[in-house]
Amino acid sequence: MPLSPLPSPAIRWLLNRHSDSFVFGQVQVKRDGVRFCLRSTADRDRPEELLRDLPVSGLRQLAQFDELGEFRPLKSAPDLRTGWVCFALGEEQLELALDQLYPGGVVDSWSSRVDPPPVTQYRDFVGRQTGMYRVAQNLSAADVSEVIRASCGVRQCLKRRRWTVEGVEGDSPDAKSEIACLEPCAVFLECARRAARLAQDEPAAMGLVEQDRAVLEAALQQVLSAPAPGVRAGDLGHPLNPRRIGLLLEKLHRTSGAPSSAPSGGAQKHLGTG
Repeated sequence: MPLSPLPSPAIRWLLNRHSDSFVFGQVQVKRDGVRFCLRSTADRDRPEELLRDLPVSGLRQLAQFDELGEFRPLKSAPDLRTGWVCFALGEEQLELALDQLYPGGVVDSWSSRVDPPPVTQYRDFVGRQTGMYRVAQNLSAADVSEVIRASCGVRQCLKRRRWTVEGVEGDSPDAKSEIACLEPCAVFLECARRAARLAQDEPAAMGLVEQDRAVLEAALQQVLSAPAPGVRAGDLGHPLNPRRIGLLLEKLHRTSGAPSSAPSGGAQKHLGTG
């Protein structure tokens, strides 16, 4: 009679950290005997009969697209679809379910528990890049900090950033979720490439007075608070892309000497608690 495989140390670590109810990213997990119930944190109080029953095998497809049917290049973005419920039988299925929604999230979070965590820092990461992404090596630490604020804030990603660049700290433990980000992602890399290319362009003379700058900043912040539908997260060429707007806000702050107001992190209550 074949032996059942043992649960991985990563899922055992996660369960030992929490009670029978906890949040992982935007997923509420509740233990019910030997099974686990998963649903969106937005649906935590909705009756189960009003939610679509999904098997564990259906979660990967769920995570591929947002509510408007747009592809989600970043699975840790805070736009996971709602209106579903999934039951995982045992710890192995729970780990598989979470991995469908947040690929590598459980293992990365488990591996990041050591000090120092096994991260790939920005300079090491971009040092391996060739072709069109090689230009990201030209960014200064201040430039990278601006890209981080534009691309890695809680509005864009729920992962706790553990990698960094000289002079810039990683996310604090209570800034986002416990899902660890151990190296820059492809979406961040594209944002860094775009920032490096923009720095090479000839700047247009704007002649903004302080009141004009304040109006422009307020308008951009308003767009960020209510992103335009249908704008793909990875399309940095779109003028309404939130990361592109974030880069422009950072440029406004830099040219005016004002401190950045772009949210690079948020309280854990933004994500929900167990």
